[in-house]
Amino acid sequence: MRRSTSLLLFIAFVLGPAPGTAALAADTPGATDVEAMEAVFSGGLDSDGAPGGALAVVDRDRVVHTAGFGQADGTGREVTADTPFLLGSTTKSFTAMAVMQLAEAGKVELDAPVTDYVPEFELAGDSAERVTVRQVLTHTSGLPLNPAGGPVLKGASEGTPLEALEELRGNELSSEPGTEMAYINANYVLAGLVVERASGMPYPQYVERRIFDPLDMERSFAEPAAARAAGLAAGHRYVFGFGDETGTSFHPATLADGYLKSSADDLALYLAALLNDGVGLNGERVLSREGVREMLTAGEATTNLGPWADGVESRYAMGWFVGGPWDEPAIIPPGDDVDSSSMLVLLPERGIGVATLVNASNELPVPCNPAAIPRTQRNAVDALIGEPVSSAVSVRTFYLTFDLAV
Repeated sequence: MRRSTSLLLFIAFVLGPAPGTAALAADTPGATDVEAMEAVFSGGLDSDGAPGGALAVVDRDRVVHTAGFGQADGTGREVTADTPFLLGSTTKSFTAMAVMQLAEAGKVELDAPVTDYVPEFELAGDSAERVTVRQVLTHTSGLPLNPAGGPVLKGASEGTPLEALEELRGNELSSEPGTEMAYINANYVLAGLVVERASGMPYPQYVERRIFDPLDMERSFAEPAAARAAGLAAGHRYVFGFGDETGTSFHPATLADGYLKSSADDLALYLAALLNDGVGLNGERVLSREGVREMLTAGEATTNLGPWADGVESRYAMGWFVGGPWDEPAIIPPGDDVDSSSMLVLLPERGIGVATLVNASNELPVPCNPAAIPRTQRNAVDALIGEPVSSAVSVRTFYLTFDLAV
């Protein structure tokens, strides 16, 4: 029953109401709901040993609430709702929107071979020519997990996107394009190059001019220097329960895959635009209603969201997972880097969106400590919508026990 209900509500969200029917009413969270969310989120940050975080809640018509917690770096600087954080793989949702914008402008054909735009992309034989732009966006390209997945193309991460793709040369596809979903970071390295080639602009410039600026996202950045000047939260890596401030990681070769930066205030504007059929709260349109629908419509292939979501089955659209761990439909792009974590959640049944940001990430996950920081972000949504909050062991509690035992 849960699956079929979720599917119907998702269809209602992406297709909108039928002619002559009423739109889905937004169930705007009240002050008590937001207070519960804040308490769970800030308490989770403390338990996980994370220095700071931020959150935002929006509905289709307005920003309901934004807030910052804790410290942005070792100087004691406080996190506010306009503090930029590294987004990690949440970046993919912006890259997907950029490609969809170009498709609507007639500059990209989603079902054309990606080599039409990036002829430098080569695999064994002629297999690269069978991979389409759509398959890249939906992670159904068939690219091999290694070296294309996992820690993104480590050898070339400090170079350029083309140097990263060079590591794929000569590799065989792991599956026939379009048949299986596998979360491969190199897909979005390719997508970023499609944006550059089709638009004639560098990827950072395109995202800033075509997405950030129209939505008044003034605390969002593609370039690391600008983000640092604006007070970018320093990342922290937690290994065996102890934290180390790392600055914030940045790999230029894989910018389009995981290295945009944004604040809770700005992500609220982004989520509101998606909930409002591509129109920002300022009235500016960044994508058509049909474009939003296509971007958020999942394929048939399924995947597992991982331990933070109790291994629930999900499907992938373009830059977003469809299906989550809540007892209602959810559309999610989680982003977990080595030193920072973000999560966006659209809840179409309620017509609301949630963003959470943390300037830390816990490495060395083990069965007793499953993705603790993403779980804290999930718990914040649990509290907001009145679902039971997970009681999984925190980072500090688990590793204190582990360290004492050894």
